Amino acid sequence: MTTTNETSNTAWEQAIAEQTEEAPSKGLQEGEILSTNSDEFATRVSSLRYKGYLPYWDSKTGDYNEGPQYMRWQISQFTHADGSQKYTFTDPHITPDHGLDLFCPLNPDAPEYHTIKAMGFAPCRKQHIPHHDAVDAHLQKSHKRAYAALERSRATAARDEDRELTREMLRSNHTLIQTLASQAVTQPTPVAVEEKVATVSTGICDNCGKDFTKATESATMMALMAHGKACKK
Repeated sequence: MTTTNETSNTAWEQAIAEQTEEAPSKGLQEGEILSTNSDEFATRVSSLRYKGYLPYWDSKTGDYNEGPQYMRWQISQFTHADGSQKYTFTDPHITPDHGLDLFCPLNPDAPEYHTIKAMGFAPCRKQHIPHHDAVDAHLQKSHKRAYAALERSRATAARDEDRELTREMLRSNHTLIQTLASQAVTQPTPVAVEEKVATVSTGICDNCGKDFTKATESATMMALMAHGKACKK
């Protein structure tokens, strides 16, 4: 008669044998069996998380961190510039200030992700980035190929924008030239009128000295001739 323990041991041995035949994985995995066929009791990895982590917060910003329990004394010795304790082991319930609170462009929640998704890069969950310089630094460090591709895309977009602006300026200048040319054709040319200045000879009698100057030269000559006859008498 087969007992329950014997059945359980057989199942463990079979599981161990099957896992032994598989290709070895890199490092431990959750659920991995560490026992061998010779072990009386099977051992399985339940979790890879170290249970001795200690949560602590920045006393001014509320930033959350974790560290090993044995580092508690060292963590408690950190201070701010004003001498106050930097970290607390009790949640101060302070909402951290993330500055601009930006996303990595590869984060599916990023506003520009829909334009980057088609590039085929793996998503990134990085967020709460305080400023644009930090976004560029994150891309250059963690997503070098994506950063290079984005830089090429931005350069192409800027070049296309400059070309379109140049075309718009040329179209505007062409329209202005056409308008000025049409105005020059339709505007009447002013006619130059030559102003005639009347030249009147002086009509002074040489005999008596009287002035007989008239509006025209011929009238002046007629007056002098008529006076001349009377003046000689």
